[in-house]
Amino acid sequence: MHKITTSFAEFSLVEPGIICIKMLNSFELAAEQAQEILDHTTTLSEGKQHALLYDFNNQNVLITQIAKQMAQPRVAANSNLCGRALIVYNLSNKLETNNFINTHKPLTPTKVFSTVKEAIPFLRECLNKC
Repeated sequence: MHKITTSFAEFSLVEPGIICIKMLNSFELAAEQAQEILDHTTTLSEGKQHALLYDFNNQNVLITQIAKQMAQPRVAANSNLCGRALIVYNLSNKLETNNFINTHKPLTPTKVFSTVKEAIPFLRECLNKC
């Protein structure tokens, strides 16, 4: 299985070890959806080391739950996560996201990018270092 679609996101394997989570609409991510993201990424990664590419797809997605997960210590559920890239298309969201990363310093390498093409080399490097 290389693609999973839900009511809020599309999950796909971009290349071995790199999973893209493309948001399909604007919403505030609930705790249940954050858990669903974790479940689907575990399925697509087959429990192996992986990196996540969050593509917000020009949607207005409030990611409080994702942000909480990013700031938490590693546990069994996220122990194979090697890196995280966030694709943000507008300046205000980019500044806000960078501020969160700089303030909370996630344990997993996490960066903001403007395009998927820019993010892939970073995620490959994270996988190689993992």
